[in-house]
Amino acid sequence: ANPKDANAPYYLGNLLFDWQPAEATKLWEASLAIDPSSAMAHRNLAIAYAYRKSGAAIDKAIAQLEQAVSAGDSYPRHYAELDELYELAGAAPSKRLALLENNQKVVGSGDGSLAREVGLLVSLGKTDEAIRLLKDHEFAVAEGANLDVAGMWTDAHVIQGRKQLAAKHPKEALAAFEAALAIPVNLPSEGVEVDVRKPEVEYFIGAAYAALGD
Repeated sequence: ANPKDANAPYYLGNLLFDWQPAEATKLWEASLAIDPSSAMAHRNLAIAYAYRKSGAAIDKAIAQLEQAVSAGDSYPRHYAELDELYELAGAAPSKRLALLENNQKVVGSGDGSLAREVGLLVSLGKTDEAIRLLKDHEFAVAEGANLDVAGMWTDAHVIQGRKQLAAKHPKEALAAFEAALAIPVNLPSEGVEVDVRKPEVEYFIGAAYAALGD
C-alpha cells in the first residue's frame, strides 16, 4: 500500500526470521534502503549476517551493528552484541573498552553491556574503575554475561591485592584479598561457585600476612 514505508519490510522480516532467515535478511536490507537510520533494522541485519548457518560474515555484521549504535536510538544490548562480535573478530581489548566507555550513558543502563565493560576493565588491570561500577549498579538475576559479575568482583580484588603486594603495601593487599570473596548483595551469585576461589584467595591472604610478619 505504501512502498515508502520502511516498517513494512522490517516487521515482515521480524516475523519470518526464525524459519526463513534468508528472506528476512532481504526484507531488512530493503527496509534500510528506504530508511538507513533505523538502529533496530541495522541490529537485526547484523544478527542475520553473523549467525546464519552458512556464509557467516562477521565483518558485515560488525559494520551493521556499528551503524546501529551510531544511529542515535540504540540500546545497551546493541553495545553488548557489538562487543561480542569484536571479541569474536579478535579486536584489541583497548578498542572494545573505548567503545563502551565513550557511550557510558547507554552502556551503563544495561546489565549485559555494563558487565562486558567491567570484564574488559578487569582484564586490562583497571580494577578501581571496575570495582566502582560493580558497587554502583544493581545487577538482575538473569541468564547471560551478568551472571559472572561475582567472579569479576573476585578477580578485580585479587589483581588489586597482588599489585599492592608487589608494591610492598601488605596492609592494603590484605584488605583487597579479604574483600575478594565478600560478594555484595547487588551482584547476583546464583550459579556461581564462589567457594571454588577460596583456596586461591586464602593463599594470597596468607602471603599478605607473611609480608606483614604475622
